Amino acid sequence: MEFSEKIDQETQCLFCNISNNQVKIFKVHEDSNSIAFLDINPRSKGMIIIIPKKHFNEMNDEYDISKKLFEVAQKISNKIKEKLKAKNVNLSIINIPDIKHFHIRLYPIYENEKPLIENNPIKISEDELKNIAAELNEESVEYQVEEKEDIEISESKIETIVDDFIKDDHKNFEESLENQVIKGRRN
Repeated sequence: MEFSEKIDQETQCLFCNISNNQVKIFKVHEDSNSIAFLDINPRSKGMIIIIPKKHFNEMNDEYDISKKLFEVAQKISNKIKEKLKAKNVNLSIINIPDIKHFHIRLYPIYENEKPLIENNPIKISEDELKNIAAELNEESVEYQVEEKEDIEISESKIETIVDDFIKDDHKNFEESLENQVIKGRRN
């Protein structure tokens, strides 16, 4: 890709414009690699989009940054469950033809809700978005660290988990991760 093509692509990219503070968002997290914000057309209350600040299309294009985005997703998922009382949080990676910027979507799932894919966007006001962002904003959250058993999982096992996630279109990801953790405890 030519330098001029890259600049043009980034100036036309909605998520690059968000990353460069050119679009209003309801931010819930920001660090040196990523920004997380509320979707203004959510499928459920508190739906989050996590983007890398650096422009790339697929998670395999920038492995280290993608790994950090998944860590952010896990952290925010825990906040959503705690602060918004979601029953669960689904994670999705969807390549959208109009948006060629890697991103992760977090869908809070509440009691008695339809599966997220079947939901139409919900109506939500700017004030509601502001309130949710304030609820999830890092500065207002205190973390309690639980002591957990250290489990070592080799890089090759992590790659296997990620490969399963990609190949199986997310279906067997949890099962694969659980199996690798159990194997890691045995080794």
